[in-house]
Amino acid sequence: NLDYNALTNIDDVAKFPALKWLRLNSNRLSSLPDLSKLTELRKIYLRGNHFVSVPEMLKGIPSLTDIDLSGNSRIAEIPGWLAKKQGLEHLSFSGTAITRLPEDISAWKSLKTLQLGNLALSRKEMDRIRAELPDTAVVF
Repeated sequence: NLDYNALTNIDDVAKFPALKWLRLNSNRLSSLPDLSKLTELRKIYLRGNHFVSVPEMLKGIPSLTDIDLSGNSRIAEIPGWLAKKQGLEHLSFSGTAITRLPEDISAWKSLKTLQLGNLALSRKEMDRIRAELPDTAVVF
């Protein structure tokens, strides 16, 4: 747990390949180092940092089930690779600048929760998300 430490760099975290959870909430991170050696990492919490986009290096961690990017107010879109990532159970984008999810979110059928609070989503978009993810608890 490295929450609330004003961190701008976490390069040394990559030295712990057995990590399963990584909490980095409320720091000053705008990028992540190569964490591909963290092959057992399942949960990463990046709430309240300075990311302007979803960190692409997360693509290389196949075991991820939980990603929290809420409160990164400059993230405006969810990249296609994340929309295709299977095995995800919990995603949070609350408090970002996202106004629309990718067209195809069928890979997210295993999601248990999807947090989209405080987003400028249209009613049509909310209805589409609910229809495509009927077994997911979606919080708007």
